[in-house]
Amino acid sequence: MGFGIGLYSPTLPLKLNRQTLGLLKRIILTIILIIWLILSLPAYGYAQESNLHFEEITVDDGLSQSCVLAILQDSQGFMWFGTQDGLNKYDGYHFTVYKYDELEPNSLSDNFVISLYEDKSRTVWIGTENGGLNKFDRTTEQFTHYTHNPENPNSLSSNSVLSIYEDKLGTLWVGTNGGGLNQFKRETEQFTHYTHNPHDPHSLGSNTVLSIYEDKFGNLWVGTADGGLNQFDRAIQQFTRYRHKPDDPHSLSNDTVLSIYEDQSGRLWIGTNGGGLNKFDRAAEQFTHYTHDPANLNSLSDNTVSAIVEDKFGNLWLATSSWYGNSYGKGLDKFDPETGKFTYYIHAPDNPNSLSDNLVASLFIDNSEILWIGTGFSGINKLDLKNRHFTSYRHNIADPHSLIDNHISSIYEGRDGKLWIGTFNKGFDQFNLETGEFTHYRHEVNNPYSLSSDNIWSIYEDKDGVLWIGTFGGGLNKFDRQTGKFIHYQHDPNRPNSLSDDTVWSIYQDNEGTLWIGTFHGGLNQFDPKTEQFTHYTHDPDYPKTLSDNNVFLIYQDQSTTFWIAPESGPLNKFDSKSGQFTQYHHDPNNPNSLSYERVLSIYEYPAGTLWLGTYGGGLDKFDIATETFTHYTDKEGLPDNSVVGILSDDEGNLWLSTGKGLSKFNPQTQTFRNYDVSDGLQGNEFNGVKAYFKSKSGEMFFGGLNGFSTFYPQNVIDNPHLPPIAITDFKIFDKTIKLKPAISIIPQIKLSYKENFFGFEFAALDYTNPEKNQYAYKLDGFDKDWIYSGSRRYATYTNLDAGTYTFRVKGSNNDGVWNEAGTALKIIITPPPWKTWWAYTLYVLVLLAAIYGYVQLKTQAQAKENAMLRENEIKLNQLLETLNLSLREKEVLLKEIHHRVKNNLQIMSSLLDLQTQSLKDKEILAVFQQSANRIKSIAMVHEQLYGSTAVEQINFAEYVEQLVSYIFQSYGVSQNLIELKINIPAICLSLDLSVYCGLIVNEIISNAFKYAFPGSRSGLIDVYFECGSDRIFTLRIKDNGIGLPQDIDIENPSTLGLSLVNILTEQIEGELEVNTSQGTEFIIKFPAPKPKN
Repeated sequence: MGFGIGLYSPTLPLKLNRQTLGLLKRIILTIILIIWLILSLPAYGYAQESNLHFEEITVDDGLSQSCVLAILQDSQGFMWFGTQDGLNKYDGYHFTVYKYDELEPNSLSDNFVISLYEDKSRTVWIGTENGGLNKFDRTTEQFTHYTHNPENPNSLSSNSVLSIYEDKLGTLWVGTNGGGLNQFKRETEQFTHYTHNPHDPHSLGSNTVLSIYEDKFGNLWVGTADGGLNQFDRAIQQFTRYRHKPDDPHSLSNDTVLSIYEDQSGRLWIGTNGGGLNKFDRAAEQFTHYTHDPANLNSLSDNTVSAIVEDKFGNLWLATSSWYGNSYGKGLDKFDPETGKFTYYIHAPDNPNSLSDNLVASLFIDNSEILWIGTGFSGINKLDLKNRHFTSYRHNIADPHSLIDNHISSIYEGRDGKLWIGTFNKGFDQFNLETGEFTHYRHEVNNPYSLSSDNIWSIYEDKDGVLWIGTFGGGLNKFDRQTGKFIHYQHDPNRPNSLSDDTVWSIYQDNEGTLWIGTFHGGLNQFDPKTEQFTHYTHDPDYPKTLSDNNVFLIYQDQSTTFWIAPESGPLNKFDSKSGQFTQYHHDPNNPNSLSYERVLSIYEYPAGTLWLGTYGGGLDKFDIATETFTHYTDKEGLPDNSVVGILSDDEGNLWLSTGKGLSKFNPQTQTFRNYDVSDGLQGNEFNGVKAYFKSKSGEMFFGGLNGFSTFYPQNVIDNPHLPPIAITDFKIFDKTIKLKPAISIIPQIKLSYKENFFGFEFAALDYTNPEKNQYAYKLDGFDKDWIYSGSRRYATYTNLDAGTYTFRVKGSNNDGVWNEAGTALKIIITPPPWKTWWAYTLYVLVLLAAIYGYVQLKTQAQAKENAMLRENEIKLNQLLETLNLSLREKEVLLKEIHHRVKNNLQIMSSLLDLQTQSLKDKEILAVFQQSANRIKSIAMVHEQLYGSTAVEQINFAEYVEQLVSYIFQSYGVSQNLIELKINIPAICLSLDLSVYCGLIVNEIISNAFKYAFPGSRSGLIDVYFECGSDRIFTLRIKDNGIGLPQDIDIENPSTLGLSLVNILTEQIEGELEVNTSQGTEFIIKFPAPKPKN
């Protein structure tokens, strides 16, 4: 379906059903299309511009239909388009289409959308052809319908809504077809009607209201069909009509008013159907007409003005086609009110960047200065009205004065300001920047004074103003601009001083006026203009100081007058013109400070002493002439491509680089790149040519490529300042779009179940300059630690998140990297599974507490039972212990009684022996009796100790030895004044048996010392020592300082009873006996401590 037709013409009946209307449209549309195709053929007699870049958006991109009658940008930043087949919402990437659905009562009431408006409350209103007025609810994405009801006088007066407007007081005005003007009261949802009354001159001029506008003074203006321009006085409820009067040249030019607009300067503009554009002087009540004049190239292109918008520069943009009255214009017009000049834009079949359709029905300028153009047959056109970065010139097949060919080889500005453009295939052009016209110079076969070849490789103007042209195969040309003749310099094999090769890559004139020529196979040529002879510098493989290769691609002379030569196959050569010697700089893979790539395409010195080299694959090199070191910059540092064709510098010290993938601005201070491509207005992404780059005296830069050349002033290349609104545009679960209420773009939070564990978002930065270059970053608070910068990717997916509360944040930038850091955010609540909910955990706690309580109760009962048993057992145990204690006490008493009786018996035996000794006369027998009595006494003392001790099995060994020795002293009648006694025994208790054995040993040894160690009342010392070592070995040492034992005594087999007893007793206690006679006599007995009883 194409452009709408004039179904609202007064000559056509209005009461037709939809089927009849549709049939009529299709029949008439075919006729109209044929007429339009004839009328819209390009007429190149009018002022038009061809270097603007219009971007087309069609049904192939998701638009529901090609005829766009209404355009709106809402407060969120979304674009809305009303078509003949549906309402479209656009985010720069994707269309959401709303259509009539007979099964859905809250769908759009009619697919034919004529008007759109958003009021101050951010409600979007839609006017349809036959479905009345629609109100769109963003929260539910549903439509409320307001239609005509013949039985309700307060309903909408007509179902065909042509215009919608909200005034400063918040009143909504609705213009209808056939129903006049409607005032809508939101509180009561009732309409008040203002209609035409032929008997009332202060009524509305016509019942067809095409446009409504309120000016800055609060005047409400109504444009009608055949009823002129109406001013409505809301206080007195009267209309003042401004009509066309044939006899008044200052009256309205036509009574059908399609559009009304007040510009920044307060001028009121009226667009009419057939009467052109009118400027209304409200004070004088006079109209100034701007109409189409075939004799004036700068006049309005068509007398239909259906839409008016204004850019920030004060230009008015005009749509020249209207569905009403079958008015089909000739394209898009731009009007400068200050100069009164119109420039128009039409579709050019050979220019894909031209307007796609000459039927322009609707216009809108968004917040980022994008002009949106609704066409009748080609959908939407988009035009960036901001200061365009670049202007590009291309060949136009329909314009003989356009660029001769798009493949540019060289660019050079002459001293007269004319630009010379060389092409690879069709000669060269002289470009007049003021007129925009190109003058062509071509090779003519029958003209020997024409250009020698159309294949141009280089252009150069010398200091005398002579233009030199290097060709491919045609040699060197000198152009005489006075006569228009070319002088040819070509290779002559018979003349050694002729040009060495007929393909001239490059031309350069040094400071001394010498012309240097770089050829394809003939090396470097030095040309003397006076003698017209050439001196050749070529490669000599036997001499390293010659030119490295005979294909001389580029010649450059730095500020120190040093020549730098770049052969086609490399490497870089430094040329000393005085000595004629060359120094070569090669790429060395083992030296990071060498040339990055052998082939050098461009050379530029900035500042003095630093050469910038563009290589064919190695990126950009900075060469320090003093240190002869290279620093490299490649795509890894941000360069768009590693083939750098051209280099220029601007006044701020930036380098502009033409590459195989666009243009780049390089800041040597920050070492950063800012890249531009064809979407920014360049001729294309690929630049090439021998010397297709130049900076003019005015600072304008020119770069040529495969599709023409681009020009710009660096200071005017300003980044897009628009801060893009950020919107979340889609929500998916398991990769399926979920419709939410409220809609995803405005909903504050989403609640998900634990099963919905794979979800994702789509989002958009709503800047439409170049959406593909918009950048994004997102972060899920509670999961992501840092922002995820996704580049131009505008979706995020998450899976297997734990239950909890998260916040999804997204921010974005426009095409020039201006970021909206605030972005937008959406709260996400993921509910846990039933077994992980708070009530589940509460239940778990209660069950646990109950289990603990039950366990405690069981343990308490068991403990009580156990305690009762313990108490019972304790009683029994106490009774048993009491019985045992009683038994032990009885045993102790019994033992003590036994010890007492044994001690008494031993005492009796000792006493009997003592009595016996009194009657004995034999000293030997007496001694035997006395020794026996002492032995018995030592045993008795043990029992005496046990009897007096609380213990019944052990005695204090130290006390026992002291008593024993004291008794022995007494029994032998030895005074301790004569024999000194030292006892060193710690407080230690020994068992009964061990005490008896040790006591007997002490008795035998000390008794033996009294008898033999100290003869003749000799004084002396006896030392008794006892200890228990860490190894549980007891040591008993008894030492005297007497005369010692006889030399012939055998300790192991003694002849005396006493020493024999000592040996026997030592064996009994498992000990070892050692006798030392070096100083007196020392007995050392070592024996193990008894093992403790279990």
